[in-house]
Amino acid sequence: MISPLSFENITTTEFAKDGLLIKDISNAEKFGIKGKGAEEFLKSQDIKLPEKYNSAVVDNEKIVMRLGVSEYLLEGVGVSKFYDLPKPDKAYQVLRQDCCLLLRGAAIYKILSQSCAIDFVKANAKDLPLFLTSMVGVGVTILLSEEEGLPEVRIYCDPTYGSYLFKTLLEIGGDL
Repeated sequence: MISPLSFENITTTEFAKDGLLIKDISNAEKFGIKGKGAEEFLKSQDIKLPEKYNSAVVDNEKIVMRLGVSEYLLEGVGVSKFYDLPKPDKAYQVLRQDCCLLLRGAAIYKILSQSCAIDFVKANAKDLPLFLTSMVGVGVTILLSEEEGLPEVRIYCDPTYGSYLFKTLLEIGGDL
């Protein structure tokens, strides 16, 4: 499995407090592809795709994110197998080693309001929207969703910023 290096100097990968969960899920399998042939390749693998960019769909327990007109990020069990398939025409595979942090619970809006300029309360989580923005100075991709009626976000960033982002979110969460 392809995954980023562990965070240094962090003794936990999960934090829970009063309706808030912060968890490092960077080791989840990921696959990236972009280019004019990316959509055709994914459809040939029977992957359901989001119709519009900056959104996602859940397909057979896999999250399929459309990051732009022709760039996709897949996350879920078994998606790393796509790296072993023959290279598709007019598309190229993108090695995805993103840090991925999961925040869940009613208190996530307090953390997000202190760390990011987007008002996530007004967004519709059922549409699985993606936001490309910055959070405490780090460029991130954020997927907003709901799980069992609770708001949840997945925050993807370059793994070199993962430790800083995780520590900062833990500090904000600890101060709530």
